[in-house]
Amino acid sequence: DLLHASFGRESEIALLERSVLGRFPARAMIYGAFGVGRTHTLVGLAARTEIQARFGGRIAYISLRGAPSGDMEISALSGIVDTDHLRDKPALLLIDDLDEPWRSERVQAASQLDQLATMLPAATIVATTRGSREAVERFPDAIALGPLAEAAAIDMMTELAPGIGQF
Repeated sequence: DLLHASFGRESEIALLERSVLGRFPARAMIYGAFGVGRTHTLVGLAARTEIQARFGGRIAYISLRGAPSGDMEISALSGIVDTDHLRDKPALLLIDDLDEPWRSERVQAASQLDQLATMLPAATIVATTRGSREAVERFPDAIALGPLAEAAAIDMMTELAPGIGQF
């Protein structure tokens, strides 16, 4: 199943899983350049059996890719996610492209994140960013992703395009 394949990110996903399961509530960040697999790693974490057992139906995924810049308030997430459902029970909130709305104002992203943690005190938050230092500094557990190793990249391409290279 492609959604659950980890394509060379097994160690990063395992490290995130240990962080998320070992701390309550956990705060973790996955950061790296465009296309290195931040979103894939985030989804891979959510698919882990232990994560599913801990959080059950209280896992929410929010993509901020393409979100309007500058004026978005984190409190607007209450219209996207049932914050009442996530407020008092262990929940996992996955935020993809955290820095997208605040690309020109990176400090504001970190401030908005603090607001979210206050809104959802029992929620574990794992986010991705292209590298907003201010946002990364707000997370005790930050994982840097670099390019895949060659063997993992070949495995991924073979899985995604089975006929490639067989001329």
